[in-house]
Amino acid sequence: MGDMLYYAPGMSGVMNAQGVARLGLDYIGECGYSTTRVQEGPDGHPGAVFAVQVDRPPTEENPVRYVRDRQTWTPFDSGGVWLGYWTDAKPGPSDLWRGVRMTATGVRLEDGHVWQVPGVAALPRMLWVDDTSTLMSAALPQYTAFETACNRFIEAMRAEHLKDSGQPLGGLREMTHRDFYDAVCTGLGVLYRVSWREASALRLVSDASGTEIMRAMLDLAAYEGMRAEMEAEAQNKTGNGTPSVSGSPSTGDGLQA
Repeated sequence: MGDMLYYAPGMSGVMNAQGVARLGLDYIGECGYSTTRVQEGPDGHPGAVFAVQVDRPPTEENPVRYVRDRQTWTPFDSGGVWLGYWTDAKPGPSDLWRGVRMTATGVRLEDGHVWQVPGVAALPRMLWVDDTSTLMSAALPQYTAFETACNRFIEAMRAEHLKDSGQPLGGLREMTHRDFYDAVCTGLGVLYRVSWREASALRLVSDASGTEIMRAMLDLAAYEGMRAEMEAEAQNKTGNGTPSVSGSPSTGDGLQA
């Protein structure tokens, strides 16, 4: 395994939190960065290669540098930033883990590794009491994007169900494939320093594994298990093989081209 490397074209200083934010990479965290200025980067011009700082043995060779023939690089944001890695040491889940622990489901992605995806029910929530003495809750700020992604999945499922039954969508939005991709990458980003950029550079997500990430985010396996138990219990009570529980959210992805 190895580091996720980043290249900032034209940069001559040392990377810091402000510089990371300017590049749109603030999600990788404020944990310090190793920076190496290079005369020729993957774009053929001067710039800086940087990575999230990790402790290394003093005898280990510095991996935060540019070596054209031994690395794989991908430009993003119209060349505003490049993501790369040593070709023989592609980063995996242990390299990009944030160090956060919460209940999660393992999903095998296209790199062959199992990545952990939390369900929406596992997210820590802020609790408070309003002026009517009602207990309120909301996702902690760092998990708001995850909760929003889950709500978009549910909205798309409802839209798909209405569309399939010939009913008007009533303002519900379907998801484009890009919407879907961004949402599942948000799911990966809770426990890992990953966005759509890292997922793209590492080729982590397919339509099939993306669907499994969505299912994990929505706790669909738990829901389906509970529903099956309820239907079995109802069938035993009625004694005629007709379940008394019906209806569930569609598990389709609700995508449109």
